[in-house]
Amino acid sequence: MNWKITDHCENTKEIHIEIWVSLFFVILSVGQKQGDYMKNRFEIQGNCLTVHLPREVDHPAADEIRRESDNILRKNYIRTMVFDFSETMFMDSSGIGMIMGRYRAMGMRGNCIRVTGVSVYIEKLLHLSGVYKFVEICREA
Repeated sequence: MNWKITDHCENTKEIHIEIWVSLFFVILSVGQKQGDYMKNRFEIQGNCLTVHLPREVDHPAADEIRRESDNILRKNYIRTMVFDFSETMFMDSSGIGMIMGRYRAMGMRGNCIRVTGVSVYIEKLLHLSGVYKFVEICREA
């Protein structure tokens, strides 16, 4: 969009300025949401890392979780990862790949990955993909 401020009408100038200010605040709020995206998503208690997953676990979210969890695994001694699905309404194949990647990163040990707060949809997805063989599904969050 290219907005042009014209001199022939004062009201037009005010409208264009208001549009620019509104766009500025929209862009600012989107950037702020992206910065807050991973805040409070990761919780370390002892040697357990809990990842509170967002509402939608799609490719961008899975990449961000993968990057941040790898960072945490490099810096801390983590024996167990818990993925909390209590807020999650949607997950695609990138979420499955992210979970399996964390399983490999944790050394492919039994009981190193747990999922909690799963909905019927997420549980069915975990079973259809075969992830349930490697991941402990806990009914209670």
